[in-house]
Amino acid sequence: MILEKFARMKTVPNEKKEIISMMTKINNDLECLHKSFDFVTDEMIIDSLIYEIMSLQKRYGYYLKLCKEKGFVADGFDKIS
Repeated sequence: MILEKFARMKTVPNEKKEIISMMTKINNDLECLHKSFDFVTDEMIIDSLIYEIMSLQKRYGYYLKLCKEKGFVADGFDKIS
């Protein structure tokens, strides 16, 4: 994944590494939550999963916006204007 490759780079500033690390963690958490739907049947737990997913998606969007504002660009991609 591009985010993981980006996070391993040693020349990337700490701020960028931290943001990419948070985005990777959020992405992993989202994958786990989506998989949880296969194992639950209780409506309240399903509602809880949905709210957690929505919260993580908003947080991911925040970090994505932050990357764009700071002009962070992944290797192999052009800067988005």
